[in-house]
Amino acid sequence: KTFKEVFGDLLLMKPTEASADQLPSPSQLREKIIIKHKKLGPRGDVDVNVEDKKDEHKQQGELYMWDSIDQKWTRHYCAIADAKLSF
Repeated sequence: KTFKEVFGDLLLMKPTEASADQLPSPSQLREKIIIKHKKLGPRGDVDVNVEDKKDEHKQQGELYMWDSIDQKWTRHYCAIADAKLSF
């Protein structure tokens, strides 16, 4: 299913106002769903900022894994380098 099929009119599909100089007010966003994504480049690939290119072979962040014993998601800090995931 697509996001539009799932969320319907709750999904914010276009800017709330023509003026993009300021952010919308909380009342304009009430009962709306916003999905954040990276912008695609002209070839359909993810457009990477210059700051993200500092170390192209290494990324770090958070990884959530399901713990079947405790029945909950647990947060792990992870790093990806040269096709290797460490956490």
